[in-house]
Amino acid sequence: MATIEKRVHPRAPLIAKVEVAGEGYSFLAVTQDISSGGMRIATANPPETGHVLELTFILPSERQIRVRAVVRHVVEGSGFGVQFQSLSGDDLAAVRAFLREAAN
Repeated sequence: MATIEKRVHPRAPLIAKVEVAGEGYSFLAVTQDISSGGMRIATANPPETGHVLELTFILPSERQIRVRAVVRHVVEGSGFGVQFQSLSGDDLAAVRAFLREAAN
């Protein structure tokens, strides 16, 4: 049986350090991929679904992004996916530029 892709935003691999803070959490992790709507983060101890976090990471263009995000998907012992909640217009443009570059 084939799975149906539910994502509406194209994703691209992104390996970068990310600072994660909020709701009792403060740790460094590594991103796995990104879209204009969110990202996947690798960590052995992911926060629970629904937690609101502040993320800080740097795109390959050297633009620092700080964004509020909510945990939408957790894979125990592996990582979690977040949906961006407060990505500024300039930061969104930078993420979209990265995604365009990654697609080529």
